Amino acid sequence: MRYSKTYILIAVISFISYNSILAQDKVNDNHSKKGQKLEYQEVESYEYNSNIIKLTFSQKKVTIPSIPKISVIHRKSENNKNPKEEIAFYDNKQNITYKKILEENSTVHMISEYGEYVVIRSFLKNVSGDDICQYDLLNSQGKYVWIKNQPKREWDHRYIISDVDGTAVEVADLAGFLVFYTPEGDMIKKINLCKTSEYNPSRRILYSMFSNDGNFFVVCATDANLEVFDSGSGIILFDKKGNEIWRFQADETQAYKKWLSPDNRYIMTFHRNRLESEGEKYTLYLLNMQNGQLIKRYPNKSNAGRIVFSSDGEYMLLKTMSHIELIDPKNGETLITYVPTYSGKSKKDGNKIYIKTTSYGMMYDMDISSKNKLIALINGDVRNGYKGYKNVEIIVFPFNDFLSWNYYFKDEVFDGHHPEIFISDDGMELTAKLGWTIKRFKMVQ
Repeated sequence: MRYSKTYILIAVISFISYNSILAQDKVNDNHSKKGQKLEYQEVESYEYNSNIIKLTFSQKKVTIPSIPKISVIHRKSENNKNPKEEIAFYDNKQNITYKKILEENSTVHMISEYGEYVVIRSFLKNVSGDDICQYDLLNSQGKYVWIKNQPKREWDHRYIISDVDGTAVEVADLAGFLVFYTPEGDMIKKINLCKTSEYNPSRRILYSMFSNDGNFFVVCATDANLEVFDSGSGIILFDKKGNEIWRFQADETQAYKKWLSPDNRYIMTFHRNRLESEGEKYTLYLLNMQNGQLIKRYPNKSNAGRIVFSSDGEYMLLKTMSHIELIDPKNGETLITYVPTYSGKSKKDGNKIYIKTTSYGMMYDMDISSKNKLIALINGDVRNGYKGYKNVEIIVFPFNDFLSWNYYFKDEVFDGHHPEIFISDDGMELTAKLGWTIKRFKMVQ
């Protein structure tokens, strides 16, 4: 089952303006474009009011629709003290299909990656007067799927939902166990990852998620008491029914991050040691997702900021503070290194390519199109407190060339979340998330 790239939007104020720009319109004078082989034209811009709580995009890319899938809006209550949340589901024409105003003691607990399900958490009292947490699962039509009640002390429990069929996993971070549920909410299996089920603040089950096809569940775990892994951290792969397939033990004491390729072939996991005396500070592990075998270990990667797989799993990008590496995940070897340069010139030097940038600052985000072998990069000034992101620049360039297309937002300031960039599989469309603004571009042919 394949999914389009979908937006999930959580906002305080509803959508306030929409601007469609015709392909033949001139680009604003504040923008400068360069390049010979590539050219994109801005075609749409969505403006949102401030105070967006969360704005994320799914990883799977086929096309880039421009309509948010789910919108959750904070509203003020009558006494203007405790905010309420309104959850609204939209169809692909931005028509609201379902809307609900939550009670003051309720909040959106999580939204599944592609926006097919949402979990609402409420703090209530049961018939005995005990404080409880109630978790309600709704689908994108606003229909209640199931309701779960937990003691309030288990507030740290999280529910991870598969977009494919609604299979759920309850993750108890501090107690160290997992519970697998059917799409109807019936328990399949409870798994105690630790020898004891007592709460322990040092015990963490981190970065759990379903695979893109919904058939696998990946867990990164850290346990200071060494009950799960001898070294203290590792990764475990389960099937959707909770059967363990394999586990990989890292050399480091803490699990930090993990990334899955959309085609379910590879996992990149990030681990660290808290103390220098424990060994290397940060290490990346590239694993074969089918059998858990190590493909390559990347030591001393303290500046690794983001990993992006192409949708077909053929390529992988590794972003550091100073450069980007294009990697072949089949063997973990670096094919090309890209170095953004503000003061230098664009050039190719062996397997290293220098990309000329207009903006001097940091690389925010990147994405990859394997079909047309293109890389999209967004960078700009380092955020200055609450003043937002300034002098943001979008750059698109081929795998093996430094001739790039640049789009420079000179002196413009974007408030809100960290800028992100997304490119379609065929490289024909770009989407930039710039604080409270979403801009879309299409390739000029």
